[in-house]
Amino acid sequence: FGWRPGSSSRTPLQGACEHLDMAMPAVAGSMGVAGWNYNRANFKYDQGQRWQRYTTGRKMAMATVGMFRQDVTDLAGVSMAKLKVYGPIYGIVITVCVTVFVEGRSGLKFPGPPVFISQIYLQCLSIGMGFMALATWLLFHASMRAQVACVQLR
Repeated sequence: FGWRPGSSSRTPLQGACEHLDMAMPAVAGSMGVAGWNYNRANFKYDQGQRWQRYTTGRKMAMATVGMFRQDVTDLAGVSMAKLKVYGPIYGIVITVCVTVFVEGRSGLKFPGPPVFISQIYLQCLSIGMGFMALATWLLFHASMRAQVACVQLR
């Protein structure tokens, strides 16, 4: 190019730099706007995905709580269902005990047993009826407690 060290003329590189110096603000401005728009579009896209992930997580958490509540209901329902089976059985046994107490002995068609045997029999019958009454009370108490626990945990 004819440039020599020590000459006062400008180098070709300096001339190119002057053109770049004038073009840099325009290029930087257009790149900044393009970069801003690019980042803004990415941010909006990410924000949409972030919101979708948040709402999906909330829905899953609510579904989990719903499943837990259904499990609690099922567990309490097992106890209540079993206790519903035992209730009528206890009622029938207590009815038989009362019937025998009213009659004084179990069979009326034949002659009665000796008195001491009847006394032992009625004593055992009264102990059995006491246990049946206790079992019936515990049955209703357990059924009510299962229902209360179900309501409290839900």
